[in-house]
This record gives sequence, C-alpha cells and structure tokens, in this order.
Amino acid sequence: MTKEPRPAAPPTSPGRRDPGGADTSPPSCLTPLSSLVLHPPLTLDRETSLGEAAARMVEAQVSAVLVGEATRPEGIITERDITRLVAEHRGMAHARPLGRVMRGGVVTIGEGSTTGEAVLRMAEHGIRHLLVVSGEGTPRGILEERDLLSGDTASPLAVASAIDTSTDATALGMAHETLHRLIRRYTSEGIAAVRLGRIVAGLRDRLVTRSAHLALQTMPTPPPSPFAVGVLGSHARREQFFATDQDVALVLSDASGDIPPDAVETWFARFGETLAQMLVNAGLPPCPHGIMPSSPAWRRPMRSWRAVVDDACRTPDAPAVVTLSILADLRGLNDGFDLCPRLTDHLCHRLATTSLPLRLMGREAVRHAPKLGMFNRLPVIRDGKDGEYIDLKRCGLFTLMQGARALALERAGASAPGTASHSGEACGGVTSAVDTASRLATLRHMGIPGGELGDDIAHAWEVLLGFRLRGQVAREAHAQPVDRQQKGPSWATEAMMTDEKALHDATGTTSLVMAAAPSSCGTSPAKATKGGGSALLDVGALAPLEREGLRRCLIVVDTFASWLEHRFGLHLIG
Repeated sequence: MTKEPRPAAPPTSPGRRDPGGADTSPPSCLTPLSSLVLHPPLTLDRETSLGEAAARMVEAQVSAVLVGEATRPEGIITERDITRLVAEHRGMAHARPLGRVMRGGVVTIGEGSTTGEAVLRMAEHGIRHLLVVSGEGTPRGILEERDLLSGDTASPLAVASAIDTSTDATALGMAHETLHRLIRRYTSEGIAAVRLGRIVAGLRDRLVTRSAHLALQTMPTPPPSPFAVGVLGSHARREQFFATDQDVALVLSDASGDIPPDAVETWFARFGETLAQMLVNAGLPPCPHGIMPSSPAWRRPMRSWRAVVDDACRTPDAPAVVTLSILADLRGLNDGFDLCPRLTDHLCHRLATTSLPLRLMGREAVRHAPKLGMFNRLPVIRDGKDGEYIDLKRCGLFTLMQGARALALERAGASAPGTASHSGEACGGVTSAVDTASRLATLRHMGIPGGELGDDIAHAWEVLLGFRLRGQVAREAHAQPVDRQQKGPSWATEAMMTDEKALHDATGTTSLVMAAAPSSCGTSPAKATKGGGSALLDVGALAPLEREGLRRCLIVVDTFASWLEHRFGLHLIG
C-alpha cells in the first residue's frame, strides 16, 4: 500500500474542532498516524498515587497516563480504570500506587501505520488507547478511541461496541448488518483486502463469542467441563468478507470430573443447538456441510478429536484429507485452556509421522492451478452475451491457500519434538497464524519458496484477494449471492458420495464433512453462480493494466503449482 503524502500544513486532530471552529471529518482508514495530531503521553512513576494521577490527568486534559519510564512505559491507567478502582475500593483507592493497579503491557502501534490498522489493533485487544511509537520505539503520543470514532456508527470500534452490548440475537443481527456497510465503505476507500479481512474476522470473532455468552445464559446449569469455541474455514483464516454461513466447532475438555459422559453430551448438545440458532438469528445461516456446534461431528471432547485426527492420518482417503485440511485452520476464541492449540499441535505431531496426507493436500493445490491458454491467456469463462469471467477461487486463490496450508503443516511437523529436524520450536509457533497471508510471510522468512518466487506469491495472493473482494462488493450491491470459500479439496463428487455412503453403512454415522467438488474453470457463469458457489470476476470490467496484472498473478500461481509438484514429489503418487 502506497503511503499517502504528508500534508504541508499541520492537520487538526480528527473528530475535534480546528481553531476556526469547524468540525473535522473522521479520518480515512488509510490516513497515516504520522499525519494526526496526537495527545502527548503523560508519564508518571510507579509510586505515584492513583489520586495524584487523576488530578494530573484532569490538569493535562488526557484520558490515560503511562506508568514507568518515559521511554519504556511498563503499564497504563485510563479513566475507566480509575472509575472501576474507585467503585471497588471506595476511599482507599486514592492512596494506591500506580505500580500496583496499572494494566501491564502497553499495546503499541508504529506511527507509519494507518488509522485502519489502529482500529484493528484496538478491536483485537478490546482497548480504547494505543501508544503510537516511532520506528525506534520512542513514544510519540496516545491515540484514543474517540479520535477514530467521531460519531461514525459504521466504524469497527462502533460495531465492536454494538456487538459487546447486545442482549439478544436481534441486536447482534443489527450489528452484523452494520458490518456489511463497513465492508462496502472500506472497500471504496481502498483498504487492502488482507487488512480488511483481519478487521472483519476480529468483529465476527466478537459476534460468535457474544453469541456463545448469550447461549450460556440460557442454560440451566454451568458447563460440566471446560470447552472452547473454534472457528474454521475462511472465517478462521480471516479471509471472509460477506458472511454466508457459520463454520463453528466445539472442543470439549476431557476433564468433566464425576459427571457421566452421557450427561456431558446432553448438556453440550443443548448448548450447541442454542448457539447454532443464535448465530442463525444473528445473520450467520447454517453451514450446508453441517460444520456447526449443533452437529455431533463438530462437537467433541478432546480425546475424540484426537482419534479423528489419528484415523485420518492412518487412512488418508478423500474425506480424511478434507477433514485434516479443515482442522488445520482451527482457531479458538477465548480459549483459556488452549484446547484448540493443543488439538492443532496433535495434528502437527501426527502429520510428522506420515507424509502421504500432506502430499495429497499438495496435489489438490496443484490440480487447481489456473489453466492458462496459449501465450498465457486468461482462463476465462465465455457464456454468450454474459461476457467473460474468471473464477478466482477455483483458478488461483485455492491453489495459493491450499499450498500455503500444506507447506505450513509440513514445516510444523518438521519442528515437532521427536522429529529428526526438530530445532526446539513448538509446533504452534509455525501454525499459530492460520491466515494465508501470514502463512506465506512465515514461509518466505524460512526461504520457502526461495528467491523472488516467495515475494511474487505473497503479492499475487494480495492482488487476487483484492479482486475477489471487489467482485463480492459489486454482487452484494446488486443483491446477488456472494461466494463461499471452498471447504476442502476437490475430490470427485461421485467418489465423495460413495465414500460417504460406505462410511455411513459401516458405522451408522456420517463423516465430518461432505465437501462439494468445485467445478472446472470452464463452467458457465450461470452454473457457477448458482447457490453462490464461485468467486467470479467480470474480466470485461477491468482496465487494461488490471487485466495484465491479473494475468501476471495467475502466471505466478501456475509457477507455484509447478514448484509444489516438485516439492511434494507428486509424480510418484500419480
């Protein structure tokens, strides 16, 4: 993203009045923080009393004070903190030293960042103040929530506040609709799709978390065991914009004490149904593949999840590889017992013992590389008067996403304790970020792939995701269905149905997922858009430079596919 030029004259503080008395408009999400007038940081030492700090804050007209050394603050105290402490400790609060009541670990952001990134940072940490620092880490000023809100109900912080204060699914649904307005606005302002995806995911995380909280309030008894709510798919990878369904699972702790397993299952079955319905009412419809907390297959204790992973690694047939691919993206929300990371670590350990599942994942990435025409022409879909289209998901994005996933899992397995190449790094260090952009960045840092290809792949991902976002916004504006991210590899539909039926006949249950097979790049737009199952881009609407940029990105994807074929030795497995 090109940084906006610094204005010649000092700008006024956003959301406040300039010296002439005129109201200033809210800053664009692309406004660099270096162009804003920030509140100079007020810093007090650890022994300063809370009462004196409050007086100094009033005198300086600030809403927060840093604690510790001016160049290396240890903590922060805000107006809200003081109000809470006075309510809790009454008259005794005033004499307490800041070092004992401060919130440690000041969240910072570089002055080269944008206001959009500042909004994301606040939303991720649930805070209202950020310490802006220079490139050398020197404090420059404190950015407040009100500097960014300015009465804007479609800002991420306003949506986050609406979600956090919702008392029922109707209120959550209204906040979710506001999120769609935010997506349209930020897209028009030119925010990068990767950055916007992270903002949207952070807000949807809050929506799912709040829904779980409200669902818990309806339960007659407390949970019989600790549990985690996990998100999957494009939501977990922070690549979802306009939500199309819910991809939510429950990971239950095995520690349920003396409570019988049947009673535990009965409680969580009711909770899962309530949560799934809460999400439906909030604007996230049921997943057509059943990836919901109401489904027993996606609501399991840890020992059962581990058994699923073990079985899938032991017999990596089509449904098993789909399952492993989905679970590789699992991301826990408010997971205080680290249940989701522990399940991910188990998956990495098991994949370290067998190479076939990863090779099959890599094969699926290669299978869906774009089929460029002669002279590297775009693989467009022609459908008479409908013009020319390209399916970005099935002819570009899927190859990058699946390839990055397989490579990240390969490296995580290689660093697992007990493997020959273990270097002392935990599996989670390689797989903690499941979004494709972060996976590619981590791999690039490791030299995978080496040379310029790694940089080209990361750039191609950002460009293609941006094109996909633009297409979604255009279709959403015309009330057309937006696309769903593919749930897994594209095994033939008939084979999948056969495997599913055989598994059902043998066990009496359905497998974890029945993934629909994506169509080829030659499917007509009419068929491809049916049910919202594509990411079509109108090639005819692109400017010549955009079309050339798209072509170059698909060439990079095709080169990446060839590299993956060699990396995983796919010629040996057919």
